[in-house]
Amino acid sequence: MALLDPIRKLGLRMNGLTPAANHDLIRQLAAAIDGNRDDYRRYQNYYDGDHETRLTDRAKKYLEASGLRWSENFCETIIDVYAERLSVTGFTSSLAEDTEDDTGAKTTADPLGEAFADWWQRNRMDAIQTDVHTSCLVKRDAYLIAEWDAQHARPRYVFNRPEMIHPVYADDGQTLLRLAKKWHATTVGPQNPDGRTIVRLNVYYPDRVEKYFSLSGDSEALWATWQDEGDVGWPVPWIDGADVPLGIPVFHFRNKPLGHALGRSELRNVIPGQDALNKLILDLNAFCDNVAVPQDWATGVTSDSNTFTRAHDIWSAQDKDARFGRLEAGDGAALLQAIEQTLSRMARRSRTPLHLLTGGDMPSGESLKAAEAGLVAKVESAQVWLGNVWEDAMLFGLRLAQTFGELPKGVSLDPSAEVLAFSQWKDPESRNDKEQWEVAALQHDAGVSRYTILAERGYDPAEEAIRRSTETVQAQEALETFMANGEATAPTDRFQR
Repeated sequence: MALLDPIRKLGLRMNGLTPAANHDLIRQLAAAIDGNRDDYRRYQNYYDGDHETRLTDRAKKYLEASGLRWSENFCETIIDVYAERLSVTGFTSSLAEDTEDDTGAKTTADPLGEAFADWWQRNRMDAIQTDVHTSCLVKRDAYLIAEWDAQHARPRYVFNRPEMIHPVYADDGQTLLRLAKKWHATTVGPQNPDGRTIVRLNVYYPDRVEKYFSLSGDSEALWATWQDEGDVGWPVPWIDGADVPLGIPVFHFRNKPLGHALGRSELRNVIPGQDALNKLILDLNAFCDNVAVPQDWATGVTSDSNTFTRAHDIWSAQDKDARFGRLEAGDGAALLQAIEQTLSRMARRSRTPLHLLTGGDMPSGESLKAAEAGLVAKVESAQVWLGNVWEDAMLFGLRLAQTFGELPKGVSLDPSAEVLAFSQWKDPESRNDKEQWEVAALQHDAGVSRYTILAERGYDPAEEAIRRSTETVQAQEALETFMANGEATAPTDRFQR
């Protein structure tokens, strides 16, 4: 009773404490979420340029005059160069069928792929994927939660920061058994009618969602069951019309997990080099302060001697022991070389082309291909494991539509057949247009379909087929008009393409 009194004073209603057997599990999940936050925060700070640099009082005066912590941050550049080349352009499905119209033009009908494209556009996923990919590379993990948007009759996808989530996998490292999400909220509900700040925790299972809340959310928190307005019971069932579990609606993007439950940050091997770079830049600043210019010296002079340094001044002293001299400027070449070598090592460790890290002239032709080979290989590898998760997320949207709404127009499912999705990605290589189409011509001569060639270059093959057909009809109509007007021939550059 004593534990419940503070809760009642805050206007919160503990409608029933969680079962004792479950309470330890909830505390463990909450503690696991808290335990990962320091790691996520460290990587995020380095990406943001918030580094633990040690500046002298003088250096602080001019390097942190803005009020921002100083660093020579290359972590952000290394991540952004990678993330900018990770761009999903669309999806196709195993339900796609090739068709041929009356003119003989071949097209591919893929209503499910079109539905995926519609969901992608309406959810503004072109922006959300940037958050997902960047978070995954920086913090090692990112999450996407899928839910059914009844108002718009389509799936809805929401990006979630990894600081709020902890997954639990089976021994194979692939099968997700349950997943917990913890966050602060002012949700109004039967237990919190006044909308006070509380800590919420949801545990997602393949067949249900268990909801909890507490006042503090710390390791010793007292957790109680929670119900949102509209919940049909506790726990909330998560099954289809045939009582089959829908599956956990959270999709975990992991960067190079290597069999572990969580991923591995791309900054892990970069941060030591970044610390070294910060130190060397500070050394260079100190060098410029002290020995970058010649320094005159004098000894054995009294205070009334003329030793002020101004234009055309001549130093003089009456003291017979007076001596004058000059310390020549130091050579900072060694420091500059050390800085360049540190940047080069950071580039090699992260497989980032040096010209993208430090600027300067961009290589061309084969030199560019060789310089970017490591980055391109890294991106192509990421497209596989990121693409697998994106495909699962889109197929889960199909499952939600089938359960809570209706199948997309033109889509019919065979219960005995497995439906597959295939993610399409922007080409990660730097190429000029002329080289791309020269390669396309060679591919076409070797038997590669026009559909594949257009898809690889970012065009929608189905849409292009419709446009070609329209252009053919328009050209024929114009040709007939010319002939009807008595013209002997029509301009070949307009009608014979």
